[in-house]
Amino acid sequence: MTDHRATERECPADHDALVEAALASRPLSPLGLLCLLSAAACLTPLSWLMLGPLLVVLAQAFQTSVAITGQLVAVTAIPWGITAPLAGPISDTYGRRPMLLLGMLLMAVGMLGVGWPGPTGPCWRSAC
Repeated sequence: MTDHRATERECPADHDALVEAALASRPLSPLGLLCLLSAAACLTPLSWLMLGPLLVVLAQAFQTSVAITGQLVAVTAIPWGITAPLAGPISDTYGRRPMLLLGMLLMAVGMLGVGWPGPTGPCWRSAC
């Protein structure tokens, strides 16, 4: 009888190569791809739905009313509505990769802007 654990420890590169070959030889079925894309499409709306229960906490944190906090959350959807019809043709012209890189760059700049320290501390802690 052979001890398989000892064999795996002796040649992990062979084991990794076998796993990669097995994954490469079995492409995702159309049903599997449909399930994966459906699950991914649900994540964005779920992130918006998660904000509802947090409105009270956000209003308390920013010392404002729940109505104003809800309006601010709703206003964040306006850039999505404006850029969605524009991003498609631009992506078709310049390619998907440059658009994704530009999106990540703009997101990083926005996140740095939110956390950048102003005269009274980071912008998210007080009005800059």
